[in-house]
Amino acid sequence: MVKPDIIMLGLQEPCRLPGWPLTSILRDDGGSPREGAAGAMSDSRDEPDDIRFLQEEFRRHLEIFYARLKLAPPYQSVEKAIEHLTASLKALPPDERKRVGTDPDRRWAQYRTAFVESGLHRKHRGIIAGFARSRQSLDLPAEYHRFLDAFIS
Repeated sequence: MVKPDIIMLGLQEPCRLPGWPLTSILRDDGGSPREGAAGAMSDSRDEPDDIRFLQEEFRRHLEIFYARLKLAPPYQSVEKAIEHLTASLKALPPDERKRVGTDPDRRWAQYRTAFVESGLHRKHRGIIAGFARSRQSLDLPAEYHRFLDAFIS
């Protein structure tokens, strides 16, 4: 059983988000944060392993990004971003998809594209744009600056 102050973030173990009450991770309409725009749970079990791996990694990076900024992720937009990533990966030939999976630059380019196409760069824009301009106070790995740059471009 999961304690009320610990939530699952799509990782193997529970992850505690300091200072985040459990209610801050629920959607405004009371739905589950993992539900897509249509209200159905997104199910990646039917996806090929390379796509499923990239979906899970992208979700984990988004969760880390928002957690480090101490902001609640906009869950519906996160699900849209996962859908955009999935669609773009499915459109690629299998050999190119494998290259995306093994090349960090290509992978992060796909992640950034999905981030922007889903509209995540417009959520919390004022707050995150301020963070993006004064990066010295952020505890983010360099890869996450690709997400930050979308807020000031």
